[in-house]
Amino acid sequence: MPHDHEQEAIEAIKKKLVGKQLSYHEIFSIMDEIGKEKLGPILTTYFAAAGFKEGFSDNELYYLTKAMPD
Repeated sequence: MPHDHEQEAIEAIKKKLVGKQLSYHEIFSIMDEIGKEKLGPILTTYFAAAGFKEGFSDNELYYLTKAMPD
């Protein structure tokens, strides 16, 4: 069973797949899991595909950029 932080990332990816915008906390969860190599290539691909399909808002792009060094 996934740990809490991984589950948060998975839920955020699902949310983005249906076209909803993500908060900083949600994006940070995803980026943190990717950075720790815990999310896995399939879920990482789903996130990238969701961003490609739905696009990212200006806020989401800012959050992505901020989450990378954080």
